[in-house]
Amino acid sequence: MLESTPFRIVNIYAQTDKRAESVIVGSRAGLETLKQAIELALSHEESSCRVAPSDLEAYEVKIIVNNESLDSPFWSRMKLPYSELDDCSKDKKSPHDYLDFGVRDSESLRRKEAIMVAYKETEVYKSISGL
Repeated sequence: MLESTPFRIVNIYAQTDKRAESVIVGSRAGLETLKQAIELALSHEESSCRVAPSDLEAYEVKIIVNNESLDSPFWSRMKLPYSELDDCSKDKKSPHDYLDFGVRDSESLRRKEAIMVAYKETEVYKSISGL
């Protein structure tokens, strides 16, 4: 039997549609790291950890806690995980938009939304996103 890996391996497979499952597969070290980051986020509203998929290309997992109602602007304007490629949800914000602009709740979304929209009209954004 092979010795268990000391690497923090976490492969996260996202939903492909509404009813599809998400799957997380990882080494004990990777899952413990993710667990610690979740516990830290539960204490401090936000956290992150660095892990790697099985190709060892490290990446950051960011965790944000938001307990607002589902009809709040924060939740109602966020894209659903399986709709990232859906053109119908262009008015929705991705979690990356939230992270990039420091949005953590509906109040910060209200303050930053105009800036987010203006940025998407810039040539820099268009060149980065291939528009």
